[in-house]
Amino acid sequence: MAASIKRGKRPRHLASNALWGFALCAGLSVTQASCSRPACELSESGCTVPALELLEPARLSLLKDVALELKIQKLFKSAPTDVRLQQPLSTGKQAELRQRLVCEDLNSCSVLITAADLKTAKFEPGEVQLTALDAPESSTPLASAPVVLRIDHPQLVFAPAIEGGFLLPDVPIGWSNQGLRWAGVAPGLTSGQLAQVLIARAAVDTGSYDVNNLYALRYDAAGQTFAIAPRTNSLIGLSVLYSDAAFFWRLSRVNGPKEEYNVSRIDLRDLNGAETTLRAKLPLASPPTMLAVTADGLQAVISDGTQAVSRFSTAGSDLPAAVMTDATPPLGLSMLQLTTAPQLAVVSADRVRLHDLATWQQAGTSASLSKLADPGPIAAMTMADLNGDGLADVVAANRLDVSIYEQRADRSLVQGNVLLIPGARGTCQNDATKQLIRSIRYIGTGDLDGVRGPDLVIATEDRCATGDTPEGVRVFVFLHG
Repeated sequence: MAASIKRGKRPRHLASNALWGFALCAGLSVTQASCSRPACELSESGCTVPALELLEPARLSLLKDVALELKIQKLFKSAPTDVRLQQPLSTGKQAELRQRLVCEDLNSCSVLITAADLKTAKFEPGEVQLTALDAPESSTPLASAPVVLRIDHPQLVFAPAIEGGFLLPDVPIGWSNQGLRWAGVAPGLTSGQLAQVLIARAAVDTGSYDVNNLYALRYDAAGQTFAIAPRTNSLIGLSVLYSDAAFFWRLSRVNGPKEEYNVSRIDLRDLNGAETTLRAKLPLASPPTMLAVTADGLQAVISDGTQAVSRFSTAGSDLPAAVMTDATPPLGLSMLQLTTAPQLAVVSADRVRLHDLATWQQAGTSASLSKLADPGPIAAMTMADLNGDGLADVVAANRLDVSIYEQRADRSLVQGNVLLIPGARGTCQNDATKQLIRSIRYIGTGDLDGVRGPDLVIATEDRCATGDTPEGVRVFVFLHG
């Protein structure tokens, strides 16, 4: 991210170059070798200020030293140059760090920002502003426009593992791709067992049947890729899908005049094994769009076209009863344990509401999570304890930005890191004049490599800019640490 460079106009009352240079140089307690005007920005006082550009993307850290590659254009060639980091703190004070540059060529200058210096100056994880100071020893040093950097949270650092993401194979020849239906991460069933990524993609086969192609992906740390295992007998019929550590669940539509569904599950230890039906012909008010299975494995929650979140028992005879409605449709359902009891997180475009599963009542406003995405609405979200403190942290995506929020002891959420997903490249298969558009569809967490802690999995889908034609599903991995 480079500071913009503009040419300022010379004030009309400065008639000559000599007078212009004198006006800029006078009053500064430094020796001036030249006051020629470079291509710099114009400050409010009329003096030219330095222009600062970050030559390579960088993120600061409280755990390791980071070198910043800078390009600086400035007015006073022989005067010293400082770089300054500033950050408003949660205490109301401001952290500040200055460093004198010793580069011979300011067009390519490397500056080392040490973790020790950041800690000594009381910097915190979050955004900081970097500025260049020309003639810093004067009473009125000239400061560049700030460049915004981030300091990663020490326990919320994630590194990309698969460059460009893992591309899911295309649907079989002759089938019609209907797009990504569902994605999630199933944790290992036993201690030491690694998580696997589950992907369900909809298609219409050669017999015009609706099919959900189910894939299990296991991360290969040595090759930085996925080993993919498809379910050989695909899931026929329109379905709503979900998984926990042990089972892959689905609500599948039953043919007939009524809106009825079978509730079934597949044991994840045998992806190609039998599908067990738990409830047959469950009547619903409208087609479900989401499914979540609660901690005891007996209750399930659905979100349907009426925007009502309902519950039913997989073992009992009760019908789904609406427990929550809202004017905005839910984007996701997630199980979590925010306090001492398991709760259901209902994700909408602008906030997350929590529902107590013991009483099936909406939790109080103090337990609601709002204004997570800035700017723009939430596209996908998940919750997991990412830093090992026993509290569920939040990972929320809007557009192609993925923000990680640490939950504090007072239940507040503080942004600890931001990850960026690369945009789609290339044109549409059926129209080379149109560009592909990438969107984040699902986010999951799980230990993929057995190192340090839970990793992040982000499933994206590329579609043609002119319509809803799906073209590709990619899985991006960010490893913890």
